[in-house]
Amino acid sequence: MRIYMIRAPLYGPHFVLLLCQFWIFLFLSLISYSHCAVKKNVDPPIEIKSKLGDKVSLPCEVKCGDAFFVVWSRSDSMKNPHDQWPRIYIHSHETVSKPIGELANRASLNTDRMAANLSINYIETSDEGFYKCEVTYIKEVANCPSVSFVHLQVLQPPKVAMEPRSGIRIVEHSQPAIFHCTYTATPKELISNATKWFKEDKQLDIEDNQDLYRVKNGGVHPTLKILNVTREHRGTYFCEVSNEIGPGYSPYGVKLEVTYPPKVSIRMFPDATRGAMIREDDDVQLFCDVEDGNPLNSSKVRWIKKTNDGSEMIINETTQNELLFTSIDRTSSANYSCTAFNEAGWSPESNVIEIDVKYLPSPAELRQINANYPLKDDQLILECFVHQLGWPQAVEYEWEQDGYRMEYERSSILNISRINLSTRGNYSCAAVSSVGLGQRGYLYISPMASPRFIESLPKINGALYNAPSHSASCRVECEPICSISWYRNNVLINNSSREFIIKETQHPPESEANIFLSIVSTLTWNMTVPLDKYSNPYEISCSSTGNMVGTGVSSSMMFQVEYPPENLTVIPSNMNVVEGNLPEPIKCHSDALPAPSYLWERRGVPIVVSPVLEIPHPITQENGTGNFTCVAYNRHGSVRIDAVISVLHKPSCEISENTIRLEGQERANTLLTCEATANPNTGLVFQWEIGNQTFSLPNSSDFMSTHETRSHIVISPDDRSMFGLWTCSVTNSIGTSECIFYKSAPLVDSRWMMPHLDDKSIILIAASLAIVIVIFILILIIIICRMKRRRAKQESHQIALEVEKPEASSSPSTSSLSNHVIPSKAINYNKEPNFRYKRTDKVIDTDRKIISQVQSMPRRAEHHIMESPSMMQIGKEPYSNDISFNSKELSMIKFGPLERNIVYTDLQITNDDDDDKSHLNRDHIFHTPISSNHVSLHPSNRQTPLCDYAVLNFDQTNSPTSFC
Repeated sequence: MRIYMIRAPLYGPHFVLLLCQFWIFLFLSLISYSHCAVKKNVDPPIEIKSKLGDKVSLPCEVKCGDAFFVVWSRSDSMKNPHDQWPRIYIHSHETVSKPIGELANRASLNTDRMAANLSINYIETSDEGFYKCEVTYIKEVANCPSVSFVHLQVLQPPKVAMEPRSGIRIVEHSQPAIFHCTYTATPKELISNATKWFKEDKQLDIEDNQDLYRVKNGGVHPTLKILNVTREHRGTYFCEVSNEIGPGYSPYGVKLEVTYPPKVSIRMFPDATRGAMIREDDDVQLFCDVEDGNPLNSSKVRWIKKTNDGSEMIINETTQNELLFTSIDRTSSANYSCTAFNEAGWSPESNVIEIDVKYLPSPAELRQINANYPLKDDQLILECFVHQLGWPQAVEYEWEQDGYRMEYERSSILNISRINLSTRGNYSCAAVSSVGLGQRGYLYISPMASPRFIESLPKINGALYNAPSHSASCRVECEPICSISWYRNNVLINNSSREFIIKETQHPPESEANIFLSIVSTLTWNMTVPLDKYSNPYEISCSSTGNMVGTGVSSSMMFQVEYPPENLTVIPSNMNVVEGNLPEPIKCHSDALPAPSYLWERRGVPIVVSPVLEIPHPITQENGTGNFTCVAYNRHGSVRIDAVISVLHKPSCEISENTIRLEGQERANTLLTCEATANPNTGLVFQWEIGNQTFSLPNSSDFMSTHETRSHIVISPDDRSMFGLWTCSVTNSIGTSECIFYKSAPLVDSRWMMPHLDDKSIILIAASLAIVIVIFILILIIIICRMKRRRAKQESHQIALEVEKPEASSSPSTSSLSNHVIPSKAINYNKEPNFRYKRTDKVIDTDRKIISQVQSMPRRAEHHIMESPSMMQIGKEPYSNDISFNSKELSMIKFGPLERNIVYTDLQITNDDDDDKSHLNRDHIFHTPISSNHVSLHPSNRQTPLCDYAVLNFDQTNSPTSFC
């Protein structure tokens, strides 16, 4: 069959025609296939296996040329008829290629001239089956296969389901429990020994518990059998099986429910096990509680009574779990238990509870059982004896000391391991049972102490030969009390002795130190006559008497007269050591009692504690020369002595340069001085060299001199042969050393150099310069002062005007002069052509109010201000009525009330005209209060102020601009 293809764009008028051609071709292909399928030989299907979720490619060969049309279809069986092969993918040459149905989003076709393979993504279980590929060629070729088959197996792990789903319910120990693990899988064959069984989320250990479990892996499904089912097997069981693809786990399990008889316990109210006491005529309740069981509820309860003779009986069987005894008597005293029944059977017998009637122990009797007397540091054992211990019998005892309970004592025996002062007191005890406390018994304990030294004599004791006093004491603890005696060389010292004084004191017990009653005896030497420090030592002893619990004690000491160190010597006291050698040891010795200790010091620093000073290293000038001090000391004092070490060493020298002017010479010479340090420093031999030659001139004594440790060379500036490298050699009995100095020739003729000035000349020149500067400063100060005084004489005379405010309530106060305010910058001044106004002011305000404004009013007519006859005298010059105002400036001072403020105002009026024009008319000026804030100055013949005079404002209110 020949097909003609017309190429057309995908979208356009030819697209519909193309689709019609496609469906006609499809119809003809089906008819052709139906006729040809029977005739053609078909190869067996190709087997393809793929895991669930993977991607698979199904092959389809194109063997006979270019494929025009490819159709893929699928069926569950090869034997299905053609109509049961639904298409899953169709492909037309360069026109249509798309998957159909379930593979719409997962399939694609990979085509070329040799194949049309179908690729499927994310393989699912439903994709398993037979796939058919039908190829229609553009040119038909005889005997060319056009149909091929592929068998796809989807490999997947098992899907597991546990059986029986309804669960298993079994009575404990009655029969086995069997679980079935059903599954579906591809491949169906399971991996042997890979089956796992779980209880909840924990895997069962089958191999190590084969006496409990049986597993069957053969047959249709694996099976688990629990042989002896117990309550511990309750739970939900799961299984897991595996094939070659992987494991499968059951999503739900089988619940095993095990029923078993109840477990019960008996209890009582009141509860005797918690200390409740049961007496006759009390009401008692018994309860049989179900603690465990499946099911938990019980249908019957049996009550069992066990008597003391061993008999046992069931006293009741009811459906209730409570048994009530009303007004119980002692005949009901017995042991009780219970048992309960549910659908699994009777429970084991419960615990046993006892009902009993109780009574108190008899009175106690207290006694000491270990000794006749309680002795200090010994053991004390007390017994609490009780004839009847009560019912139930007392198992512990309660002890008290002086009414305070002894918390940790519970037995009938009180054991105090060591008696001390705190042991003394009144003891009591009583037996304690579960019923209560019996009657107490009492015993008072008073401990005793045998004689024992608290303070004994030292083995050796001494007194300073000239000490003002000396004594020795011993203290003995003993209760009952004892006495003390003193002995000298075993001879009793009595109180009438002139040489000694004996004093005895009794001390009360000391609780903190655990010291019983004690006695102190003090032996004092009569020191009116100094002791002989060279006398022989003698023995002093103190002895006590015994008491009823022990014998006396004794202590002895050797007494000696002591003295501080004296007769201190060092050998050798002076030592000469050549530098680099080891000095011999220096020994220090002193007489003293007690024997002295020795310490060596160097420059106040301790260096060794020993009577012998040994220097272990070679000695040098730096660390050897000087004094080494030996200090001998004991507790009475110390003495010191010095040992001197002198280090002998060869000389060391240094050359210095100075200038010197010899008598009769105009030019200064150079003086070289070689100064040596040596030990010994006597008989030093100096030798000078210049260059490599020894300095020697016929008259060398005029140029070189030597005095003790110094040697001098005088160098003339005119002798060029004496300039160069000088070497000074110094020799003593130890050795020789050298030092060098280079002296260069002068570059300038010394006649043109400044003369040499000594220190005294320099000081005189500096003092003269200082005096000149001071005189210049004083002249400058005098000139400035005279200029100021001349300027002051040109100032106008000051006029004092006292102005008092009319307020009667105002009173002067000196405290108003306490503060000053700097001049205000806000003051405005008016100028006229011929006058300059100058103003300064200071304000004192008692109310702490700052006067910010003092205004000067504009002038009107007359260019003058007259003085007031009431003005106060200012300084030494009072203003008078015939004052002449010929001066260039006029000042006015105004005083306000002290309790308000004082304003110092300088109104300076300067006339720039000639003196002839500066004569001012005379008039009187008075002050008139305008208000509490203003004061006006005006002529005496006028009642209103003139504008040419100032209005003074004392606060922050604005002044009037004009009074005209």
